[in-house]
Amino acid sequence: MENILWHAEAAQTAELNQRDFISAFPLADWLKLHNIVERYDSHRYTQASFLYILAEFDLPALIEVHGNIKHVFNTERERYETTIFAALASGSHRPAARMLESLVGTSEELSLLFTQWKPDKGQYSAFGRDFTYSQNRGVASYLAEKGDETLLAFALASGISTDSKNMRGRQVDPDSKDTNRRKPLSYAAANGHEAIVKVLLATGQVGPDSEITGGRTPLSYSAANGHEAIVKVLLATGQVKPDSKARGPWSGLTPLSYSAANGHEAVVKVLATGQVDPDSKDANGRAPLSYSAANGHEAIVKVLLATGQVQPDSEDRDGMTPLSYSSRTPLSYAAERGHEAVVQLLLAHKAEPDSKATGEYNSGRTPLSDAAANVHEAIAKLLPPEA
Repeated sequence: MENILWHAEAAQTAELNQRDFISAFPLADWLKLHNIVERYDSHRYTQASFLYILAEFDLPALIEVHGNIKHVFNTERERYETTIFAALASGSHRPAARMLESLVGTSEELSLLFTQWKPDKGQYSAFGRDFTYSQNRGVASYLAEKGDETLLAFALASGISTDSKNMRGRQVDPDSKDTNRRKPLSYAAANGHEAIVKVLLATGQVGPDSEITGGRTPLSYSAANGHEAIVKVLLATGQVKPDSKARGPWSGLTPLSYSAANGHEAVVKVLATGQVDPDSKDANGRAPLSYSAANGHEAIVKVLLATGQVQPDSEDRDGMTPLSYSSRTPLSYAAERGHEAVVQLLLAHKAEPDSKATGEYNSGRTPLSDAAANVHEAIAKLLPPEA
């Protein structure tokens, strides 16, 4: 079924005008026949536009003749949903470039972005043949996650029309929610795409502090993943809550807790210097110091202790202190055990060496018993025998 299109492409490339072929092409019949012979359900079409077909099969010469390529971000209820995604998924970068070029118009900004856009297969590996568009997300969500500033800017400026008859052409919404209430800004912040974050905020249609179902915000995601520049951009809006707390399984965790646990010193410094409560506890009673000590992040322990606003002996709901966590050995909880330098820091800040844990599983455990049980001789020597 594809051969007829490839022959037409070859003819057009050889300057044999195919305008009549395009205008008379029996698309509905072609789709039916294609679906009959197509082996895989996922490769069959519903009501794909002719432009979508040409883009997926990498036929730039026919696209040029087709014209009317202004709505390449229209949603089509197909496997790849939009014409531009179909082109990228099939590696049809020439059609993708031609379609974007048609959208430049008189916009100097889009013209500059287009001249800088150099698509290649590696750049768009996420839009490979295995990519399937989920109706639970929007076009802007995927572009924000991938981090393509050019495609997002074109999508937002494309002026998409709506065809209610076949449900095509929903407007690209920069603030669209998926089924978990997660928005494009959240995806961009989590993946470190600073330029995308700025593009989305510049629309004036995006809430910088929007929460997903679990209560996490773009600031929470960017802090957890160590994206310092994005943390600063979001804080600079003056519209985010630096101490926002997650809900659900991670109830009470703040952006500072996430960054401290994951060892992102630069982010911790940004947040802990007057922006937030450095000793805020989550639902398990653990503060950022507890997480950084458990994971052996000596530099972050120093930053938090230097604030003078954290308790070196703060207990979680099982009675475990930062010193207790830092004395445990790596095995199933590898990151939480055997951190000698952290133990020395906490002891220097008057952490209680003989604090006893409570709770169902940890009752009676002390930093010394943890060190001894896990054969941490160096740490055991730091602790007084009476502990």
